[in-house]
Amino acid sequence: QSSPLLMVKHALSTVATRYLVTALLVVQSALWTRLLTPEGRGVYAKLQAGQGLLILLLGLGLTSGIVYFASSGKLSRGKLWGLAHRLVGLGALVTGVLLVVALVVPSLDFLFARGHATPFFLAYFFFSFVGAQYQLAFNAFLSADQCFPELNRIELWATLLRLGLVALAWVLNSGPGMLMALFVLDFLAHTTKTLLFGRAFRRLGIRAETTSWREARPVITYSFGLYALYVMQFSYQRIDIWLIEKWDGLAPLGLYSCALGLAQYLTILPMAPNSVLM
Repeated sequence: QSSPLLMVKHALSTVATRYLVTALLVVQSALWTRLLTPEGRGVYAKLQAGQGLLILLLGLGLTSGIVYFASSGKLSRGKLWGLAHRLVGLGALVTGVLLVVALVVPSLDFLFARGHATPFFLAYFFFSFVGAQYQLAFNAFLSADQCFPELNRIELWATLLRLGLVALAWVLNSGPGMLMALFVLDFLAHTTKTLLFGRAFRRLGIRAETTSWREARPVITYSFGLYALYVMQFSYQRIDIWLIEKWDGLAPLGLYSCALGLAQYLTILPMAPNSVLM
C-alpha cells in the first residue's frame, strides 16, 4: 500500500505534468488546425470520432476492470493480460470487417468522411485503432501498479514528439499532398506513444495466461456498469460530429471540432488528481 505522502506526491506530479501537456497541446492544436484547414480538420474529427466509438464499443470497458482486479489481486495479472490481448484481437477483427465494408460501399460514410473511404485512410484507421487499444491496456496495468511517474513521462515525451512533428510540417508545408503527409506524421507519433507504453509495460514482467469464462465473467460484469455509462457519455458528446457533417459538410465540422478540442483541454487539469485517486 502506498503512503498518503506518496499519493500526494503522485497527484502533484500528475497535475504539474498535465498543466505542461495542456499548454503544449494548445500550441500543437493551433498549428495542426492551420495545416489541415477547416475541411481537413473535419476529416480528422470524423476519423477520430469513428475510431473512438469502436474503441469504446469493442473494449467493453475492460480497462476499468483491469485496474480494479489487478490492483486488488482478485485475478492474476497474467490472466487479465491474456483477456485484454484476446479482446484487442477480437476488436481488430471486427474493425477490419467494418473497414472493408466501408471501402466497398463508400456511400456508408459512418466511419470515413465523404470521399475519403480510400485504402490509405483505411490503413490509418485500422492500425491507429489497434495501437489505441493496446495503449489503453498498457495504461491500465501501469495505473494498477501505480507507475504514475512513468505514465507522466510517456505523456510528456509523446506530446513533445507530436508537437515537434507538427512544427516540422509547419516549416516544410508544401501544399498539395499535405493532408496525407500530416496523417502519416500523426500515425508516427501515435505509434511511438504505443511503443513507449509497451516498453514500460514490459518492465512489469507480465506474461499472458489463458483465462476461462468463469474467471473472466466477474471482470466483465464489473466493467459493464462503467461501460454503459461511457457509451451514454460518448453518445451525447459525439453524436453532433455526425450530425454537423451531414447537415453542413466537413469545413463547418472542422471549425466545430477545433473549438470542441480546445474546450476539452480544460478538462485535463481537474481529471489529473482524479486519475491518481482512482
